[in-house]
Amino acid sequence: MEGITYRTNNVSTLEEKNIRLFINYAEKELKIKDIFGKLKEGVFRKFIDFHIVIDGLSKISRQVETKLGVKGFEKTKKKTEAVYEYDSDINNIYDDGERAEEDEHYEKLYDNAFGAATEATSLDHAIAELIAINDSFLIRCLKNIQENFIDKNSTELLQKHFFPYFKIDKLIELHENLKREFEIMEHSYVTIGQIFENMRNEFLVYCMVSSRMKTAIEFLADQMSGNPETQGKIKKLQKEAAKTYKHQDDRTMFDLKDLLQMIPQHIMRYPMMLGEIQKHANASKKRDIENEARNANDLMKNMVHHINQYATDHNYIETLKELKEEVKDVPVQNFHDFGVLSFEIANIDMKKVSGQSYGQYQLLLFENYLVALELTEEETFLNEVNWFTGIPLVTKRNVKRFYEHFKMKEFHEIRMTTPDKESSYIHLNHFNGPAKNANLSLVLRFPFGKMSDCEEVYNKLEVLRMNASTDIEKGSDHTDHDSVVFREEIEDNSETMQHSKCKDCAKFLNGKIQTGIKCNTCNALFHKECFAINKDEDEYKEEEEFDDPEDLNVIQTESIDDFYLGELDQTNAIKKLKPKRRGTFLLRSSQKQKGK
Repeated sequence: MEGITYRTNNVSTLEEKNIRLFINYAEKELKIKDIFGKLKEGVFRKFIDFHIVIDGLSKISRQVETKLGVKGFEKTKKKTEAVYEYDSDINNIYDDGERAEEDEHYEKLYDNAFGAATEATSLDHAIAELIAINDSFLIRCLKNIQENFIDKNSTELLQKHFFPYFKIDKLIELHENLKREFEIMEHSYVTIGQIFENMRNEFLVYCMVSSRMKTAIEFLADQMSGNPETQGKIKKLQKEAAKTYKHQDDRTMFDLKDLLQMIPQHIMRYPMMLGEIQKHANASKKRDIENEARNANDLMKNMVHHINQYATDHNYIETLKELKEEVKDVPVQNFHDFGVLSFEIANIDMKKVSGQSYGQYQLLLFENYLVALELTEEETFLNEVNWFTGIPLVTKRNVKRFYEHFKMKEFHEIRMTTPDKESSYIHLNHFNGPAKNANLSLVLRFPFGKMSDCEEVYNKLEVLRMNASTDIEKGSDHTDHDSVVFREEIEDNSETMQHSKCKDCAKFLNGKIQTGIKCNTCNALFHKECFAINKDEDEYKEEEEFDDPEDLNVIQTESIDDFYLGELDQTNAIKKLKPKRRGTFLLRSSQKQKGK
């Protein structure tokens, strides 16, 4: 076909101009609309959208079969799930249900390679499992990757643009240090809590690694399927490793993708392993070890939550960066500076009250902002001419242009109206001056048959407006304090990045986009929930999980005097319970409410 630039390397690197020419030609000649859907020529940008390419080619093949008799093929029956749908539901980025089947596969693979960590029969056994799994992960995974792939002569592309993501040297250093600490712990299990406390910051390297894992694995899959040089080199290194790696045993794996997927799996296992130690310490009545294991477990649960949220935030940021590239005239540096996206409307008729006509817009509804993108069409000359007429080729393409952003709290009211049977409307009113002139207000129009959509959008908008207008909730320690909402993004530099902690609970402000409350009076950061705690009521409440009832010891009582203390106020009752083991209770008569 004239105008196409042919290349022999990965299909995803074909220039979009060529793809656009192909689409225009096929749609015109074969009378097919939207061959590659809304992504159009951009369908080749990401590996995860390749199922759309296959479906589009299937449409073409069936038309060719009809016209020329050349046998076509059906579209794929099970598509590859796209993680993000840019124009339909961007906020699916925060859906934890994605890729559950794949996660289950790697969980089983991890258990086979390093152990399940849930089969301990005693405290000694649980400690031994913790030590053994760290050792096997260090040798079978991290040093395996280092010695057999990074240190060997892999391609320059992988050395520069792939392996640096995984910080293998930092991970090896972390787990070597952990190994030395565990050797000391074997003589005194009670040090387990201090070990994880001291090494908390070293575990933060997993934030960087986990956040880039998805992109890196997709890059590797793309290279293995479309770059013969990379594919051949990786397969060769895998075969050589299986023959020569001196630390291998029958559980060692050498598939590079599988090895890399073990890294996020490993960090997720610490709460499970520490939970086993805590359980067996409780059964052995080793209260000091149980308390230290509980502290370590709580710390690593928070660490895992922080790492998971960090990776999710990173993917969210990257997705909004890609969306920004599709939008013209964006006045802000980053879309994610508007906050967390609550929901979006892909296409809606909207106008300002002062405007004369409706236009088509895409609306992005963040926690505190409404961002409107105007949807238009532009004609573009392709610098190509029709080979027959000599007339320059022109194509129309959809364009998104930044229109305006609005603060949700500045809308004084949101109303839904249905003045006729043709349409339903949502009015977002912003009044100026005593005359209540709504000149900054917006009107959204929903056509006949979309009343349910109108109601759903109205309810969501009203919730956002109310939440954006809500004052910071202050607990008893901060009643008169000066405070503001805190939001800060951690830079992707593992050497210097600052992970802030809540002053109240000492846990991380989870994620790459750190959010919380900054108290200027205290000069400290807090979780929103911690800042709102009323300490007078919650002074003695412990943030810890209760044991499984089967693990609790039942103490026999001989009379009511063993647990009834008579008339006692709540504060002194809590003080009496505080040093007791969890599950202990007492009965008392209230001093304030007689007869209770």
